[in-house]
Parts: sequence; C-alpha cells; structure tokens
Amino acid sequence: MKKSIFLLISIIFISCASVKKYENIELDLSNQNLVKLPDDILKYKKLEVLNLRNNNFNQFPKQVSSLPNLKRLFLSSNHIDSIPIEILENKELVVLYLDDNNILNFRNLKPMQKLRIISITHNPIRTKENIECLIPKEAQVLYGNEFPTIKGSDCKETK
Repeated sequence: MKKSIFLLISIIFISCASVKKYENIELDLSNQNLVKLPDDILKYKKLEVLNLRNNNFNQFPKQVSSLPNLKRLFLSSNHIDSIPIEILENKELVVLYLDDNNILNFRNLKPMQKLRIISITHNPIRTKENIECLIPKEAQVLYGNEFPTIKGSDCKETK
C-alpha cells in the first residue's frame, strides 16, 4: 500500500514538473550554435520572450509564428536572409531584433499593430521602399544602413 501511494505521488510529481517546464515566459537559447529550433519550442504556449541571438540560423525560424503570446524576439547575429510572411502571425510581437544578419529585402510589417521596436542594423537590405513606410506608425526602426529619407507622412498606403 505504501509503495503504491509513493509511486502515485512520484508519478504526479513528475508529470507536474514536466508541465511546469513549458510554463516559462522567457527562454534564452542564445549562443547554442542552433541551426533550427528544437521541436519542444511549440510546447511553450505562454512564452513571451525568446532570445535566439548568436546562433547559426540560415532561415528565420518559422516555428516562432506558432507562439501566440510572443512579445519580444531576439534573432541578432545569425545568418538569416529574409523575413517570412509567417512573422505576421505574431500579433502580440512588440520588439523584434534582427541585427547582424544577411537580410536583403524588408517585408511589410504594417499589419503587426503592436510592434514598437524593430532593429535591423548591419544587414545588406536593398528594399527600394522606405523602411519606415513598411512598419506601423507607432513603431521605431533602428538601423545603421543607408536608406533614402522619406518622412512618414510621405509614405504611400501599403497593405
């Protein structure tokens, strides 16, 4: 009887611990030499902050679009060459850091109404449109690249 109770308590403890493992709201996977995200990332449904700096991603990890509560995403110092359309699914995203990558074309992020800061310094961006016309009005873009200067009010409506 005592062994069964002990076994039952052990099973409950182990299953609670494994559920709590995915309760984190912040996850730091920086400096791990990752080339893709681990499959377990999708179990972090409450995740708000994801740090993927200084890894070896060649592509933007599309799995982040399946993290419904993500507010801050740090993908600086990788080898990412584009921003996929799936990023638009991150409706709660407020901060996006993409510094020191290989991004050539900048995607229209205007539909991301909660986005407030996007950092894209040190990317070889060749987008012809003004970056400030491709982000929500309330957002600030931080960049060290050379772009034509157009005041936000001069932006044509882009959808």
